[in-house]
Amino acid sequence: MPLVAASSRVRTTTSVVVAVGTLLAVVAPSVAATITFSLVAVNGSGNNAVVVRPGEEVPYIITALITYEGTLADNAGLAFFSVDIRTDLEVPQLPIDSFDQDIALIFPILQSRGTPSEGPVAGVIQDILQIGGSQDTFSGQPTLGVALLETQVLAQGRLLTPAVEGEFTATILDSTAANVFLPDSNSVFEPEIVFGTPITITTQIPANGGDDDDDDNDGTDDDNQTPTTQPVAVPLIGAAYLTLFAVVAGLIGLALWGGQLFLFMAPILAVILIVMLGLGQWS
Repeated sequence: MPLVAASSRVRTTTSVVVAVGTLLAVVAPSVAATITFSLVAVNGSGNNAVVVRPGEEVPYIITALITYEGTLADNAGLAFFSVDIRTDLEVPQLPIDSFDQDIALIFPILQSRGTPSEGPVAGVIQDILQIGGSQDTFSGQPTLGVALLETQVLAQGRLLTPAVEGEFTATILDSTAANVFLPDSNSVFEPEIVFGTPITITTQIPANGGDDDDDDNDGTDDDNQTPTTQPVAVPLIGAAYLTLFAVVAGLIGLALWGGQLFLFMAPILAVILIVMLGLGQWS
């Protein structure tokens, strides 16, 4: 496989992961391939914005999508990637939780879940650098077509937010690097790299100061309501008929069974009980 010097886009670093990707790079005669890396809030809105309580975690995924100009593909999918995330959350961040299951198998060489690193604020570990890995192009058969014309989830993780209210962002740095395969070859080249919309995070305390679960979006807290029981209406005319029937049944029972008062009163008491329950007077 031909080896060339590092592309100017790949940052000079001691990272072995980036170095391997650079060594694999070749000069493409015409670079029409474009890879878009996106950092996406799992519970975000359409514009990648999310609102959480201070200190709450924000789950995210990292995705890649490779496109090209024209009708003939100039590449055969992702060969190597190293993604850098920058935040202004000013709290220590964590490596990603995991790679996508397929990505973990396909990109085993020097696989890295990322290194939490100091960002623009001195002493605050708020960036996550060098998330990635490389396909085995030396001894194995590469998997072609990864992320080609189809969005591929690379990894998932969580952003930690500060215990104060505010607005923050998380984005992919332009130091992110990637190589794609040339068609019908184990050789690779560096495509144009672009980035999706950053995550916008707003941390705020709910207006009621507590649980803000409004499951039916009616403006009320569905988990903090006192249940109410509405009495079942019983039409008064129907109750009158039931009472009349009970009296007649009682008189018949009184006449037939030797003047037993219980047989007279039992139907009447039953109807009274039904009416009281129906009108909500019985608790």
